[in-house]
Amino acid sequence: MIQTKENNNGGTKKIKARNNGGTTKKILIADDHKLLRLITKKIISETDDMVVAREVKAAGDVFDHIDNGDVDVLILQTLLSGKSGYEILRNVKEKNPMLPVLMISTYYDDIYERSAFMHGADGFVRTDKMVDELVSAIRIVRDGKKYFNFYSEKPLQAVDH
Repeated sequence: MIQTKENNNGGTKKIKARNNGGTTKKILIADDHKLLRLITKKIISETDDMVVAREVKAAGDVFDHIDNGDVDVLILQTLLSGKSGYEILRNVKEKNPMLPVLMISTYYDDIYERSAFMHGADGFVRTDKMVDELVSAIRIVRDGKKYFNFYSEKPLQAVDH
């Protein structure tokens, strides 16, 4: 499988995805913050079972990639180019209810995670916890389970749908 990676000069180069028995999962990152996209890509690039297939910074671009089945998991920011991530989530789930959606947020109040849960997200990771939790969260939602913590200092276990 051929993927593209951004090089240090802002261009892209073609790379061959790691061969791990054909189980490499393609991730779509939807975030309008370039730094968070870079951090997310860096974290994912250190795995051998997933690759960032696409990244978008505008809400409308999300649907171009999920409609044609290009991705296995969507990582969605709670606010994308001034549009509610929860509204985008609702639209994604209407079009493709089986696509796992992991929401990320720079907002740390419990209400954002609970809202993601109530709006149909498969998981939620706070950006201050991404280094420790992102890869596990992606794998959990990819496998059909939920990933939420509801930060009351006691993590909620991953649960089946």
